Amino acid sequence: MYVATKTRAPRRQLVRSYHGATLGNWRLGRIEERRIRSRRILLEFAAVSRNSVVSSFEHMLTEPHMKEALSRAYVAAVAARAGLNSSTQYHDYGVDCSVHEVVVVRGKRMNSGVSLDLQLKATQDYAVEDSSIVYDLEVATYNGITWRHSRSTSARAPCILAVLCLSREQSGWLTVSENELVLRRCCYWVFLEGDRVVHRRTVRIRVPRENLLSPDALRSLLARAKKGWSSNASEEA
Repeated sequence: MYVATKTRAPRRQLVRSYHGATLGNWRLGRIEERRIRSRRILLEFAAVSRNSVVSSFEHMLTEPHMKEALSRAYVAAVAARAGLNSSTQYHDYGVDCSVHEVVVVRGKRMNSGVSLDLQLKATQDYAVEDSSIVYDLEVATYNGITWRHSRSTSARAPCILAVLCLSREQSGWLTVSENELVLRRCCYWVFLEGDRVVHRRTVRIRVPRENLLSPDALRSLLARAKKGWSSNASEEA
């Protein structure tokens, strides 16, 4: 009669099996740990990417510099459309940019020497009246412009104040599509004269709404500068 007996594996085989199972579990644990760590890194990277999109606005130009750049771009674009040359002052000593007449001399185009200086302001803080734009100008700027016009030599290079009235929302300042490039809203100009102002921070000025800084307006203003500027330039330009 055959009696089945339970055989025991050798001790060495049992130890090998135990250590094999332990090693296998350890490897699986390491693989799972690496998978979890990789997933955590990906999630952290995604969070940083999302935050960088939001915080990227903190690392761009300041709002005043954005406004200044837009006002310079406005004048450069309008001058180009008018067929005039324009230049930017690298250092602001009361003039932000200038517009120059271009003539043809012996078949070559060159600046004629007739120029118009512009002091630029871009703002959202303005009021619209029936016939004018109301803007509070810094006293230092006002005194600088009127001082130039009080001198007899100012007719050679008059300086106008150009106020770029931007939309209330920053998102509406500039939009771009395949069909158009839109800068909202527009720029007005005014020729300032007057006595020096003291003991005040700002001077309230009213810019006629008809003084739109357009290509035709720039050509007309340069023609006035060429003939010799006068106090009634706003009416005659």
